Amino acid sequence: MRNKRLIPLIFAVLAIIALALPLLIKDLYHLHVLITVFLNVVLAASLFIIVILGEMSLAHSGFVGIGAYTSAILVTKLGFPFWISLPLAGVMAVIAAVIIGFPTLRLTGVYFFLVTFALAQVIKLIFMGFFTNLFGGGRGIPGIPPPNSISIP
Repeated sequence: MRNKRLIPLIFAVLAIIALALPLLIKDLYHLHVLITVFLNVVLAASLFIIVILGEMSLAHSGFVGIGAYTSAILVTKLGFPFWISLPLAGVMAVIAAVIIGFPTLRLTGVYFFLVTFALAQVIKLIFMGFFTNLFGGGRGIPGIPPPNSISIP
Protein backbone atom coordinates (compact mmCIF):
# COMPACT_ATOMS: atom_id res chain seq x y z
CA MET A 1 0.00 0.00 0.00
CA ARG A 2 2.83 2.38 0.79
CA ASN A 3 4.48 1.82 -2.60
CA LYS A 4 1.28 2.73 -4.44
CA ARG A 5 1.25 6.13 -2.75
CA LEU A 6 4.90 6.70 -3.60
CA ILE A 7 4.50 6.20 -7.37
CA PRO A 8 2.64 9.50 -8.08
CA LEU A 9 5.23 11.37 -6.02
CA ILE A 10 8.05 9.82 -8.05
CA PHE A 11 6.32 10.78 -11.30
CA ALA A 12 5.80 14.33 -10.04
CA VAL A 13 9.48 14.70 -9.13
CA LEU A 14 10.54 13.29 -12.50
CA ALA A 15 8.17 15.68 -14.29
CA ILE A 16 9.63 18.65 -12.41
CA ILE A 17 13.15 17.53 -13.29
CA ALA A 18 12.15 17.05 -16.93
CA LEU A 19 10.66 20.55 -17.05
CA ALA A 20 13.73 22.09 -15.40
CA LEU A 21 16.34 20.39 -17.60
CA PRO A 22 15.84 22.65 -20.66
CA LEU A 23 16.56 25.65 -18.42
CA LEU A 24 19.82 24.08 -17.26
CA ILE A 25 21.09 22.71 -20.58
CA LYS A 26 22.39 25.47 -22.84
CA ASP A 27 24.00 23.36 -25.58
CA LEU A 28 21.52 22.98 -28.45
CA TYR A 29 22.79 19.53 -29.44
CA HIS A 30 22.31 18.09 -25.97
CA LEU A 31 18.91 19.78 -25.71
CA HIS A 32 17.88 18.19 -29.03
CA VAL A 33 18.99 14.76 -27.81
CA LEU A 34 17.07 15.29 -24.56
CA ILE A 35 13.90 16.25 -26.43
CA THR A 36 14.24 13.19 -28.68
CA VAL A 37 14.71 10.94 -25.64
CA PHE A 38 11.62 12.35 -23.90
CA LEU A 39 9.55 12.02 -27.07
CA ASN A 40 10.53 8.36 -27.34
CA VAL A 41 9.77 7.82 -23.64
CA VAL A 42 6.25 9.19 -24.16
CA LEU A 43 5.74 6.93 -27.19
CA ALA A 44 7.03 3.88 -25.30
CA ALA A 45 4.82 4.65 -22.30
CA SER A 46 1.75 4.96 -24.50
CA LEU A 47 2.56 1.68 -26.21
CA PHE A 48 3.10 0.06 -22.80
CA ILE A 49 -0.41 1.12 -21.72
CA ILE A 50 -1.90 -0.61 -24.78
CA VAL A 51 0.17 -3.75 -24.12
CA ILE A 52 -1.05 -3.84 -20.50
CA LEU A 53 -4.60 -3.93 -21.86
CA GLY A 54 -3.69 -7.05 -23.81
CA GLU A 55 -3.39 -5.63 -27.33
CA MET A 56 -0.48 -4.57 -29.53
CA SER A 57 -0.94 -1.39 -31.55
CA LEU A 58 1.59 -0.01 -33.99
CA ALA A 59 -0.45 2.97 -35.18
CA HIS A 60 1.20 5.34 -32.69
CA SER A 61 3.81 6.48 -35.17
CA GLY A 62 1.11 7.36 -37.70
CA PHE A 63 -0.75 9.53 -35.20
CA VAL A 64 2.48 11.24 -34.16
CA GLY A 65 3.13 11.90 -37.85
CA ILE A 66 -0.34 13.38 -38.30
CA GLY A 67 0.27 15.74 -35.39
CA ALA A 68 3.77 16.66 -36.54
CA TYR A 69 2.75 17.36 -40.13
CA THR A 70 -0.29 19.35 -38.95
CA SER A 71 1.88 21.57 -36.77
CA ALA A 72 4.50 21.99 -39.50
CA ILE A 73 1.92 22.90 -42.16
CA LEU A 74 0.14 25.35 -39.85
CA VAL A 75 3.44 27.09 -39.01
CA THR A 76 5.12 27.12 -42.43
CA LYS A 77 2.28 27.38 -44.92
CA LEU A 78 -0.46 29.17 -42.94
CA GLY A 79 1.69 31.34 -40.66
CA PHE A 80 0.27 30.17 -37.32
CA PRO A 81 2.41 30.69 -34.21
CA PHE A 82 3.92 27.48 -32.87
CA TRP A 83 2.10 27.68 -29.54
CA ILE A 84 -1.25 27.79 -31.37
CA SER A 85 -0.33 25.05 -33.86
CA LEU A 86 0.81 22.65 -31.12
CA PRO A 87 -2.61 22.08 -29.51
CA LEU A 88 -4.29 22.12 -32.93
CA ALA A 89 -1.93 19.36 -34.03
CA GLY A 90 -2.93 17.31 -31.00
CA VAL A 91 -6.59 17.86 -31.80
CA MET A 92 -6.03 16.72 -35.40
CA ALA A 93 -4.27 13.55 -34.21
CA VAL A 94 -7.13 12.84 -31.78
CA ILE A 95 -9.72 13.33 -34.53
CA ALA A 96 -7.82 10.92 -36.79
CA ALA A 97 -7.46 8.42 -33.92
CA VAL A 98 -11.18 8.54 -33.15
CA ILE A 99 -12.15 8.09 -36.81
CA ILE A 100 -9.73 5.20 -37.24
CA GLY A 101 -10.21 3.81 -33.73
CA PHE A 102 -13.93 3.08 -33.74
CA PRO A 103 -13.82 0.39 -36.44
CA THR A 104 -10.37 -0.83 -35.38
CA LEU A 105 -11.22 -1.37 -31.71
CA ARG A 106 -13.79 -4.00 -32.67
CA LEU A 107 -10.91 -6.27 -33.69
CA THR A 108 -8.87 -8.39 -31.30
CA GLY A 109 -5.63 -10.30 -31.26
CA VAL A 110 -3.56 -10.62 -34.38
CA TYR A 111 -6.19 -8.83 -36.47
CA PHE A 112 -5.92 -5.71 -34.32
CA PHE A 113 -2.13 -5.84 -34.59
CA LEU A 114 -2.19 -6.24 -38.37
CA VAL A 115 -4.73 -3.48 -38.95
CA THR A 116 -2.85 -0.99 -36.75
CA PHE A 117 0.41 -1.89 -38.50
CA ALA A 118 -1.26 -1.41 -41.88
CA LEU A 119 -2.74 1.92 -40.77
CA ALA A 120 0.69 3.20 -39.74
CA GLN A 121 2.06 2.20 -43.14
CA VAL A 122 -0.85 3.82 -45.01
CA ILE A 123 -0.37 7.07 -43.10
CA LYS A 124 3.36 6.96 -43.88
CA LEU A 125 2.60 6.29 -47.55
CA ILE A 126 0.24 9.27 -47.70
CA PHE A 127 2.89 11.57 -46.23
CA MET A 128 5.73 10.23 -48.36
CA GLY A 129 4.06 9.50 -51.66
CA PHE A 130 1.02 11.69 -52.11
CA PHE A 131 0.58 15.46 -51.96
CA THR A 132 4.34 15.96 -52.15
CA ASN A 133 3.90 19.69 -52.72
CA LEU A 134 2.15 19.90 -49.34
CA PHE A 135 4.01 17.25 -47.31
CA GLY A 136 7.41 17.46 -49.02
CA GLY A 137 7.65 13.75 -49.85
CA GLY A 138 10.60 11.91 -48.30
CA ARG A 139 12.42 15.16 -47.53
CA GLY A 140 9.66 16.46 -45.31
CA ILE A 141 8.75 20.10 -44.84
CA PRO A 142 11.80 22.39 -44.94
CA GLY A 143 12.16 25.67 -43.11
CA ILE A 144 10.17 24.97 -39.96
CA PRO A 145 11.08 27.83 -37.61
CA PRO A 146 11.91 27.14 -33.97
CA PRO A 147 9.20 28.03 -31.48
CA ASN A 148 9.29 31.45 -29.88
CA SER A 149 9.84 31.49 -26.16
CA ILE A 150 6.82 31.98 -23.98
CA SER A 151 7.08 35.33 -22.26
CA ILE A 152 4.94 36.15 -19.27
CA PRO A 153 4.19 39.87 -19.01
